[in-house]
Amino acid sequence: YVALSYVWGDPNDTTDIMVNGHTIPITVNLASALNAFRSNILPKSEAWGSSDQLPERLWADAISINQNDLQERNH
Repeated sequence: YVALSYVWGDPNDTTDIMVNGHTIPITVNLASALNAFRSNILPKSEAWGSSDQLPERLWADAISINQNDLQERNH
């Protein structure tokens, strides 16, 4: 998998995405990174091996961790 830690940008400049049937607001910068990943234009890392395909899974902290829950973020 590929992990995106925090994608910086104006936290008030958001767009909505759908995740498992739920609408989630994310920053425009993170949306751009997700679109680049989906479009296969992100630079490939040597750690991905010789495959021409990007990993199928992506972890984005801003989506996978409840950013409004300090205890969850710290965990």
